[in-house]
Amino acid sequence: MIVNRLFIFSFPTFLLPYAKMGQKQYLHGRPKKNINVFKKRLVFLPINESLHWSLCVIVNPGSINCNGNDLSCILFLDSLKAHRKGRISKYVRDWLNYEWKRLVKCDPLEAPFNNCTMPVYDPKIPYQDNSWDCGVFVCRYAYGLYLRRHRHFTRDDLDDKFIRAISQSPEFQFDMHDIERLRIEIKTLLEKLSANYEVMKKKEKQERKLRGTKETKVCKRI
Repeated sequence: MIVNRLFIFSFPTFLLPYAKMGQKQYLHGRPKKNINVFKKRLVFLPINESLHWSLCVIVNPGSINCNGNDLSCILFLDSLKAHRKGRISKYVRDWLNYEWKRLVKCDPLEAPFNNCTMPVYDPKIPYQDNSWDCGVFVCRYAYGLYLRRHRHFTRDDLDDKFIRAISQSPEFQFDMHDIERLRIEIKTLLEKLSANYEVMKKKEKQERKLRGTKETKVCKRI
């Protein structure tokens, strides 16, 4: 899903199982998207593993070779701190290196994304106090960053460990009461979308049946 053509791209989910199997299998199963992630300021990768969701965000992937002040890094937002950020960030860098070779057409041996050029950080964020709202937290984290899409993450943000950029920003000031409200809103929205979808599918089925009946009558006349 393209959230904003200039700033953000979001995958439905990161293909972690393929990444675990190795580069060949993973790249074969990667999303077939005509998207250049290196032109995006933020790339959202929802992570699902061991019945838990977290959010991996690639920041300024196209700026790793630039001398400016823009910061290239991976932000790892996990409401339970259950996922291993180091392991998952390695899979993300492997994927970025593949995309770099595919899109930039560089030396096949070149792998510009590593621990130094694309470090991973886990800023202090609101955490959940139950065992079932991780998916809602992922949505809320993504929304918070979306609201800050016009703000550039720079090397200066490292000085205070993203306190001003994320931890103390108004967009990340929420608690479990807000999460509960958001969960209800998402549930209501999905129920409405599901009902509309069922109506649409039923209508399409009736139209196909009607077209089939008309075609049968035409064939009999012939």
